[in-house]
Amino acid sequence: MKDLDDFVKNNSPNRRKSKLEPFREAIYKLYDGGYQVEQILQFLQKNNVQTSKQNLYKFLKGQKNSSIKNPVVGEADHNLNLTKNDDEITLSDLRKRFKK
Repeated sequence: MKDLDDFVKNNSPNRRKSKLEPFREAIYKLYDGGYQVEQILQFLQKNNVQTSKQNLYKFLKGQKNSSIKNPVVGEADHNLNLTKNDDEITLSDLRKRFKK
């Protein structure tokens, strides 16, 4: 796929990144810690980030599902540990196994 390699080498991606991306780790730490979306919005406002409740919900949903929604076809899965015990296998591991 020389054409693809040449294209990637000569062109930078134009996709816009979310203004929430720099706060992704903090957002998930708060959300997984049981904080309400309204409280996370307050945290973001204190950090000069203005966004709506709907955008925050979309960000949370999109980020959690991003690796499942956009799998790379034909790419080897280097993160899947096939030596795990059955009780240690996550839902993500199972999805990866069945996508092959």
